[in-house]
Amino acid sequence: MTGINNYAVTPPLLTREGMEHRVEELTELAVDLAEQACSRSGRRPRLAGSLPPLETSYRADLVQGRDEVLDGYRRIASVLAPRVDLMVCETLASSQEAVWACQAASETVEPGDGGDGVEVDPESAQQKSATPLDPEAYSVEVQRWLDAGASIVGGCCRTRPEHIRRLKELLES
Repeated sequence: MTGINNYAVTPPLLTREGMEHRVEELTELAVDLAEQACSRSGRRPRLAGSLPPLETSYRADLVQGRDEVLDGYRRIASVLAPRVDLMVCETLASSQEAVWACQAASETVEPGDGGDGVEVDPESAQQKSATPLDPEAYSVEVQRWLDAGASIVGGCCRTRPEHIRRLKELLES
């Protein structure tokens, strides 16, 4: 995986430099440069573009309103979507900003499209890649979560009553 160096290419940051109108151009340039570097290396790794905090990292008090944030992320995502394999929503300052970044990213992908024109059924793709865990193996994983500090555990997809019974035994011991 190769990252696109577009972390500071955001509307608010470029506005401060009098370059707000260049968001798309500079995002394209960041992708171009990553592709050129990959070309020189003789390989084509997957490319990851950034949906960074639109303002300064770790400053939730600087997150703008919904419309401004969505507009900014849509501008960036619309350039990245046809050219990258992954968009990374990184170091966002608040959960609301993360929701808006994810919303903008998701708007750029057609349902069932893996981004490269190949139809993808997320559920069947997950099922093919998943490693089924029997109740005992699942309880070993849950014990790791507990050891790492988890205070709420349970089951989701593919857990059955036997899995939950084993968790109950684990938690009671």
